Amino acid sequence: VAKDPDQVSYDYNTVVTLTATPDTGWHFVGWSGDTTGSDNPLTVTMNANKNIAALFGINTYTVTATVSGINGIVSPLVQTVNYGNTASVVITPDTGYHIDSVTDNRADVINSVVGNGDGTYAYTTAAVTENHNVIVMFAIDTFTITATTSSNGSISPSGNIIVNYDSNQTFTITPDTGYHILDVLVDGVSVGSVSTYTFESVKADHTISVTFAINTYTITASADSNGSISPSGNIIVNYDSNQTFTITPDTGYIINQVIVDGSPVNPTSKTYTFNNVTGSHTISVTFVKIPDTTPPTLTLPGVDLNVAIITSSSFFSFDLIAADSAGNIVRTVVKNNGITIKDIMGLPIGNDPTITLFEGINDIEVTVYDASGNFTTKSFRVISDTKPPVVKLNNMPESVSSNELNITGAIFDAGTGIKEVKINGKTTAVPLSGKLNITYTLTQGKNIIAVQVTDKAGNTVIEEYTVNYIVISSTKIIKLQIDNPEITINGISKTIDEQDSKPIIENDRTLLPIRILIESLGGTVSWNGKEREVTINLNGHTIILIINNNTAVVDGIKMQIDPNSKVTPTIINGRTYLPLRFIAEHLDGVVDWDNDTRTVTIYCWP
Repeated sequence: VAKDPDQVSYDYNTVVTLTATPDTGWHFVGWSGDTTGSDNPLTVTMNANKNIAALFGINTYTVTATVSGINGIVSPLVQTVNYGNTASVVITPDTGYHIDSVTDNRADVINSVVGNGDGTYAYTTAAVTENHNVIVMFAIDTFTITATTSSNGSISPSGNIIVNYDSNQTFTITPDTGYHILDVLVDGVSVGSVSTYTFESVKADHTISVTFAINTYTITASADSNGSISPSGNIIVNYDSNQTFTITPDTGYIINQVIVDGSPVNPTSKTYTFNNVTGSHTISVTFVKIPDTTPPTLTLPGVDLNVAIITSSSFFSFDLIAADSAGNIVRTVVKNNGITIKDIMGLPIGNDPTITLFEGINDIEVTVYDASGNFTTKSFRVISDTKPPVVKLNNMPESVSSNELNITGAIFDAGTGIKEVKINGKTTAVPLSGKLNITYTLTQGKNIIAVQVTDKAGNTVIEEYTVNYIVISSTKIIKLQIDNPEITINGISKTIDEQDSKPIIENDRTLLPIRILIESLGGTVSWNGKEREVTINLNGHTIILIINNNTAVVDGIKMQIDPNSKVTPTIINGRTYLPLRFIAEHLDGVVDWDNDTRTVTIYCWP
């Protein structure tokens, strides 16, 4: 409110003009207090103190909502809204319809419409400063049915078809000539090979796709057992295509008759063609035999028919190849020394018969027959020698003092004869008389003499002998006796130890405390009490043994002490007993055993 003049106090009867000015969105209503009315400006005569107040009211506007057409409602239809406030209109389309447009005072406001999640929508005005007229239009929902086909046919209508809510849409499917409907998929699910399909009461998008397949016909082709037709059986042929059949008689046969769809025909060059096939057909062929006077062919690859075959086996296998120009091999007969050992219908499985041999000479006859009774025979000889040669040597000494050993005896083979003689791998002349007389040079210590004799069939026998060559002048000879505490070294007797320990036999093997023996030969013996381990060093060799363990390490190589796994180092009365033969022989010594006196003699060389 403005005063004119604008003073704190006025003289009596001064005239003051009051002007009321409302804020934006408000309007002047009237005066209250010492005056009433709605004049503005208001003239007041100051004849007393005055208390005057201006009254203001907020502006209000009307928001009207209407539907253009039908198919939905709006609510509320009319609203009174204070200046600066907003108004909301709830829009509800009918089922199957959607909001098509919303205008507010002719301005497009559809982008301001939001869903409420319950099938209704809301439009909220901006801050109201004037009357609003909200108009809503609805449109029916539409859906797309996509109709497609493969080649060789059509669907009508095709493409993307627009369909109104709750309406029906029918499609007609037409294959091209020579084709048929293979399958119809509606929304990816087969409905079969239908020629029409109707979508009823459409309420969603759909797809319909059609595949076509060419019409096929069956030509049944057959032949009797003496030839063939190719292809044969039930042959599937596409519409309007050609199909050729090739007719092949078996060896020794010719075509007798070709019957197509029940009628005889004359094929050209052993073929028959169905052209531009539009229906099913049949074709059948019969054959007749050509007279056969030619014997079958027979070969035995790898078999020399002119040279006897020598084998060390009791069985003999050979390849057999046979054929007949007019048919098949119907029978195979194998004889050995005139005795039929195989009589087979047709050919042997795999064409490789295996026969049992007699020891010695086997005269083999192989005969094959064709269906007409013609036959061919092949013969060969096999000598079977399954027994190895016999080696009988004269008495071989266990020990000698000369480095030349005369090996004598007899060798013979009753089958194919001696082919080769080897002494320790070295070939020596084969004595025609069968008597063996060979001088062999020994090396000091143990010598293994291997006499190997092989016969002409490949049978081999090996006889092994052990001969110790002892040079008395440089040899240390140690003798000990079971249960005797004395040991003799080069004729000098000593006690094994201060406890009168004695050699014993355990598990058929001689065991004794070994220290005095090793040290008398210049070696050493050490004991590891923690590991319960004995280490022996002599002549450049090292042997490590463990109490109650049946293995030892000799020069870095682990091995079993004895074939009898019970033979192990042991402790008796505080003394370590070791297996004598194992130690002596692995230190290059030779061990002899005299069972009568239960005496062990060991020969050692420095």
